[in-house]
Amino acid sequence: MKVIVEVIGKVDQGYSNPYECLDEDGNSFIVKGLPRSSQVNEWICANLATAFGLPIADYELVEIPEELYFELDFDTQFDLGCGPIFGSKKIQLAQWFEPKTMQHIVTEEEKLKIFLFDYWVRNADRNSNNTNLLVSDRRIRVIDHNSAFDKKYTRDDVFSHLFYDQVNKELLKDLVFRAELSGQIEDILLNLNNIIGSLPEEWQYSDSPINTLKADIDLIAIKSILSRYTDDDFWFFV
Repeated sequence: MKVIVEVIGKVDQGYSNPYECLDEDGNSFIVKGLPRSSQVNEWICANLATAFGLPIADYELVEIPEELYFELDFDTQFDLGCGPIFGSKKIQLAQWFEPKTMQHIVTEEEKLKIFLFDYWVRNADRNSNNTNLLVSDRRIRVIDHNSAFDKKYTRDDVFSHLFYDQVNKELLKDLVFRAELSGQIEDILLNLNNIIGSLPEEWQYSDSPINTLKADIDLIAIKSILSRYTDDDFWFFV
């Protein structure tokens, strides 16, 4: 696990207090800290997105050591915590995806995959006001899943997705396509316990770095949300 040696500061874009940091080799990371549920969601979704075939930004667990943590101001300590943390490698010269001018950059397959993945994991945080997509060298990179597994997720969230109006509804009605997607999800979920097992032990606690209070993480609910693909009404939106 790479060690963070410097916290540069908050990133301008993003609603979940991401910070830019440097590791011991001078690599730049955009990191996500507390609450623990945010970190858990990021790690689980990043691994699922990779298996799903999304063009997700490179990610890994990095560490904020205690000696650096205690040098940070209170607000930064509160945002980041101490120990293992979720990090995305910074994409140099990346631009925020703008729906009105950059639609041509995203392929139809990418739009469909991103929509279906966000629907599957109940991520309402990708819309025209907050795309959570980066563009570099005319390619998109998917970021930011800290708000996934939303228990308050509604049909309105589905219809307001960034790509809902652009996906092929006729394809989504196709029974062969549905069966193939269900098979892909089923195969991905075979590794879910391993993904959960790779969560850092420190993430069980909310009071970093003391680690005595249990964090409010509902893994049973996450598993239940991910198993919805077997429900009869999973395809209600087409």
